[in-house]
Amino acid sequence: MQGKGRSAGALAASAWLAARGLLVPPRTPWEVSIVLDVVTEDPTMRGADPTETRFHIAISSTEWGFYFCHNRRASWIRTTDSPFIHQRDDFALLFKVPPLRDLGRLVRSLEETYGVRFRRSHAAVRTTIANAEPIIREWVCDDI
Repeated sequence: MQGKGRSAGALAASAWLAARGLLVPPRTPWEVSIVLDVVTEDPTMRGADPTETRFHIAISSTEWGFYFCHNRRASWIRTTDSPFIHQRDDFALLFKVPPLRDLGRLVRSLEETYGVRFRRSHAAVRTTIANAEPIIREWVCDDI
């Protein structure tokens, strides 16, 4: 049961936040953006060109989602009440969306399928949650 009108995506994001031990006051909006890249230099938060190979993760107080691009194709999936395609899904990932807590499984599957390796230790992490970046980075390195 969702309770208080919160979407499934918002509940999953809240559970993800709590699992990291991160606290945000109730009804306070928050955001986390993570960019994984395959290049040797650190990625930036700029938008991804579909000719690049990147995996973006967005988690917020209202939803979560991801954007994967590789070889001129892209899939952008967001989860509010349920996962949905935002603009395009060239990789047919809509029906492969795992629970947020298991997102690493999807990332590893994409790496294996497309012969790429995301450099987790060089992930770009941006968040509105004070002092959370090291904790989020640990999740990226250990679970994604």
